[in-house]
Amino acid sequence: MSRMSDLDALITRLAANADALLKRGEMATRLAAIDPVLQALGWDTVNLDEVDPEISDRSGGRVDYGLRHGGRDLVLVEAKAASVNIEKHQEQLLNYAFSVGVEMAALTNGLMWQLYLPMAPGRSWDQRRFANIDFRTDAAAGAIALQRFLNRDDTVSGAALAEAQGELERQERALKVRAELEAGWQDVLSDHRTATRDLVARTIAELPDADVANFLRGLVQRTGLLGATVRDPAPPDIAPARPAASPPTGASGDAEAAVTPGTKAAATRASRWQELLSPETHDWEYVRSGYSADGVHSITGRPLKTYHVLRDRRSGDEVTVGGGEMATYAGIEPPAVDGGPSDFSGKRPSAFRLDGGRHEVSHWRGVLAGVCDLVVGQVGLERFAQAVEPVRGKTRVYFSPDRSALFMPTPIANAQFFVEGNFSANDCVRRARQVLTAVRGSDDGFSVEIAD
Repeated sequence: MSRMSDLDALITRLAANADALLKRGEMATRLAAIDPVLQALGWDTVNLDEVDPEISDRSGGRVDYGLRHGGRDLVLVEAKAASVNIEKHQEQLLNYAFSVGVEMAALTNGLMWQLYLPMAPGRSWDQRRFANIDFRTDAAAGAIALQRFLNRDDTVSGAALAEAQGELERQERALKVRAELEAGWQDVLSDHRTATRDLVARTIAELPDADVANFLRGLVQRTGLLGATVRDPAPPDIAPARPAASPPTGASGDAEAAVTPGTKAAATRASRWQELLSPETHDWEYVRSGYSADGVHSITGRPLKTYHVLRDRRSGDEVTVGGGEMATYAGIEPPAVDGGPSDFSGKRPSAFRLDGGRHEVSHWRGVLAGVCDLVVGQVGLERFAQAVEPVRGKTRVYFSPDRSALFMPTPIANAQFFVEGNFSANDCVRRARQVLTAVRGSDDGFSVEIAD
């Protein structure tokens, strides 16, 4: 039998014997269910260099399995008894995985497996889950998913991580597309004329895709198009501040409308920003970053305090952009850190340097918190808090005296002030540089040392 056939047969057997497994404890679950699944995925569970049955760090954190290669943990697996609700244990596992920089993690009770990308930035723990597998619901689908994301060969090569990252992105796109579809169809379904009702009813009846048909039926029921009172459409979405540069013109030469309703406005803005910054029509080079307490406006009209300057090599023109615009539309990332690597994914820090001093750290959020500690000591908490206030995400703050305002509040010295610790390696370095630029006007003298 092939490895996939062995895995499929094993999972089918575990699902059939679930009642017996539910009566046993964690050790029995590991021996009867988890170890055999790992073996069927190609992992040598008796080789401590490949499957470490219990790993811990100096801070007291612990996880049940480390799937390893070349002395490096690639996947952390937390095991519980089959009767345990594993949902309650995700924070423990993901906090540990995040702190040590492991990019994939699994939580299992032998019958269910939940797979996560702990380092995925800007998401809650739940939003970092890309697979939810229940052997009792669909044993065949469970075997396919585990083989896709956790088989040894692809995990070692990095293909499984890339597959998992692609799956998470696909799920997020699907949610956005569904939201866009719902917004657009709300407009269509708010038309209560008989012709529209007949057209929608006929379209749903003829749709070959059951998922799409069910989606539209749900919308019809919520809007009441084919029966109850029709809801008024949602108020239009208003475009943000006008762009600093002239907007693109249409075929008639008239400027494109700056305010459009609903999802059309978002598409219009994205199209305009893409045209203003597209690397296909510009040859961008990074010039510098800066901070303005009074604020500046990016080329797209967004107000900024922390900003970046790009130069078009073709025209010599310089433009001001935000970090998101820079990466999303101009297709350019900030330069390497003091001649070192620009991508810290999968690496661990040993220390950071600032103003000639060397400060040892064991994880990436220690770099960010350590920089904040030093800067607070230099300028005081009040000035620090004012300066870093604009260093924040689109929907969440990164600094706060209220720990409940942050996903992973990390204390800054003894100042009763917290910095967000829920960042990837690259984002921790980027935020540290933003702090230095915001408070001191420059990140000169800052660099990171990578552990061997």
